[in-house]
Order: sequence, then structure tokens, then C-alpha cells
Amino acid sequence: MQNSLFRGIVMLMESQAIPVAILTGIFVKKRALADQIHDLRKVAELRGWEVIEVVKRHGGNEDMDGDLDGAAGLRRVLELARSGRIQKALVDEVAGVAGSNRLVCAFLEELVGSGISLYWHALEMETLMQDGKVSPAGFVLSALMEEMTRSATEQRRKRILFGLEKAKKRGKILGRPRGSRDTSQAVLRRYREVVGYLEAGNSLRKTARLAGISQGTVQKVKKIMRQQTAAARETTTRVETAQDEGSAQSGQLPVNLL
Repeated sequence: MQNSLFRGIVMLMESQAIPVAILTGIFVKKRALADQIHDLRKVAELRGWEVIEVVKRHGGNEDMDGDLDGAAGLRRVLELARSGRIQKALVDEVAGVAGSNRLVCAFLEELVGSGISLYWHALEMETLMQDGKVSPAGFVLSALMEEMTRSATEQRRKRILFGLEKAKKRGKILGRPRGSRDTSQAVLRRYREVVGYLEAGNSLRKTARLAGISQGTVQKVKKIMRQQTAAARETTTRVETAQDEGSAQSGQLPVNLL
């Protein structure tokens, strides 16, 4: 009787195993992919999680300055999350899953939005609690990554300013050549993808993340779109007014009133 009950409990636990995906990364410590996978599989086994897929990030520059769609490993994990195939994503070290902190932040935001918890093995912590709410560790991790992103952006800004200052001292002329300013139409053609995201109703922040550009550039495109919409309306109003006046002078009713 007891053996049957025990086997029943084991079978129930196995049938309710939490599906997870392992995401490997590239780190300063150069931990081999095999070691990462072995350790994360061991964690899954001890906690009763079922590993349904191992997603490998092989490195390279494809995800250094792009977006989530350009980072194959992150994109695959998000596909598994959105389709409901996994409930957790396991990583050895958070900083190694992408080439930039900005992408890591976007990845974490997407996971939390999908109700998927990220397990960080180096600190043995998760971003979500069992009730689906963000854990204290998750808040700390999010704040840490945002601060690291801000710090990296500031350092990059300082390096750019330093380089510009050195160029000025050498007598180099900076900025666009005169007469090379892009027209509004050229800007819209260059950022067709951004126009599409905005027309679909996405926010400035989300559009910038999806397109992999700054919010300032998105704001510029949106401003041009508004200006062109306003100009088109004004032109339409003038044409209709001219038609009405012409009809009145000829003693005819406006076309739209016939």
C-alpha cells in the first residue's frame, strides 16, 4: 500500500515537472559550455525541472549593438517563453547571455512580462517567486543591470567627447558637411522600420528597443510623421475650400453637398 502510494506521488511529481530551457553564455572566466550545461542540468535534476532545450550562445558581434531579434540565443528563449513551452530559463551568469547590458535588460523585461522566471546559477537566485510576483532578488538584479547600462552609456559618452576634443585640437572639422542635411523624406525612408512600429501603436521606448536605436532618433521620426500628417490635412482643407469658393462663384452647389 505504501509502495503504491509512493509510486503514485513520484509519477505525479514527474508529470508536473516544470519545463525549463538552459541558456549558455560567454564569460570573462571562460567557463566551458559543457561545464555550464552540466551544472545547470544538475540544478534542474535536483529541483525536479525538465530541461526541454539547451540554447547556446556562441559569441560573436551579432548581438553587441543590435536588438533582441538579432541575438539568436535570446530570441530562441523568448520564443519558447511566448509559446508557453517553458516556465523558467536557466543561466550560469547573467552578464554572459548577451553582448551588452542593454540587451540583458531588455531580455529580462521580456521574460518577466511573459511570466517566466530567470534562474541565475552563480547567485542561486530567481527573478520570480512561486506566486509569479517579482522576487526581491529580481528587483535587485533589474536595478543592477539598469545601473550597469547607465554607467556603460556614460563611459561611452565620455570617450566620444574626449575623442572629439582631441580631433578639434588637431584641427579636424567636425559635424556634417554644409548642405548635407537629410530631408524629412530621406529620414522616413531610412527609418521605414521605425515608421512601421510607430504606426502600429508602439511607444517610443518599445520602438527604440525593437529597432535598436535611441529614443531621440525615434522622437525625431515621430515628429516628422506628425508634421507631414498636419501638412497633408492643411493641403486637403485648402483644396476643399478652393473648390467650395469656385462652386459658389459659378452659382453651383459644392460637390460634396449635391
